[in-house]
Amino acid sequence: MRLQMEAMLDELKKTENLEQLAGLENELAGVLGNGFLKGRFDYQYLSQVKEQVEQIEAERREQFQKEIPENVRRPAFKR
Repeated sequence: MRLQMEAMLDELKKTENLEQLAGLENELAGVLGNGFLKGRFDYQYLSQVKEQVEQIEAERREQFQKEIPENVRRPAFKR
């Protein structure tokens, strides 16, 4: 099961858009949670994978922002 998790993390690094990123994160969370509940993963591994996912997500989001032209981006909400 850990091999499956590693493969999913590698796929996460190769996502091409936010929708794909979110979908794969949801799938990864389901597999990770199910494995944890069945005793296949311990809390330390769960925390380690969570940190890896957060790091990959931040890197991919930054890359996606660079790829989106400035005039297409939605302006941030300001009060």
